[in-house]
Amino acid sequence: MRGGSEPSSRSCATDTQVQRVLPQLKIPPLPVWLAVHPEIRTDRRIRAVYDFLARNIPASI
Repeated sequence: MRGGSEPSSRSCATDTQVQRVLPQLKIPPLPVWLAVHPEIRTDRRIRAVYDFLARNIPASI
């Protein structure tokens, strides 16, 4: 990790200082669950983040 940001699969593919470990190892797709506590589900800010993640997570995995 450099520059205080988490690496993504896209940045790792283009970063010349990152090297794949065990490239022959195939990791199967895993389900992703997006959950929120019922008491805060209707909060406007929480809902905005939840909706953003629900739209964008499928495209990035």
